[in-house]
Amino acid sequence: MSGIAMYLMYRFGPDLKLWGLLGASWLVMQSDLVQHADHLRHDKGMDRSPYVALALVTVFYLLVLAVALHKLDRIGWKWLSTAGALVYPLYLLHEELGWAMIRTLYGHVGAWATLAITTVSLIVLAWLVHRFVEKPSQRWLRARLDKESRGRAAAAEA
Repeated sequence: MSGIAMYLMYRFGPDLKLWGLLGASWLVMQSDLVQHADHLRHDKGMDRSPYVALALVTVFYLLVLAVALHKLDRIGWKWLSTAGALVYPLYLLHEELGWAMIRTLYGHVGAWATLAITTVSLIVLAWLVHRFVEKPSQRWLRARLDKESRGRAAAAEA
């Protein structure tokens, strides 16, 4: 929901409805995140405050919001297009794989190593999905759509 609201802000400009949607989705996110982190702290013995995770996620919200509001348009880092391409595969992978990795690693290597290993692993996996699943699928889909549109154009001419 937040991503959709911020995309619409980026594309069409912010308005009261989009600010409301963004605020509501942030509140739902924080509630879910704190509840999930509390569960891990009490049931799994993880000793980190859920509010650290909330602060980190909020910082990322603000960073994406700055992009959506065109506050960072002057930045032309080439790696941003690659980072943008990894957002969706990372979104697909992070929840289940990320928590599974955290649950598996935390007791063995500690909090900071768990964070580093999980983050790097998920980014590498997201890149692999982008490179070997998304890109080939896009080429295949584009070829099918081009063939379909040529077929319709030929039928319309006949």
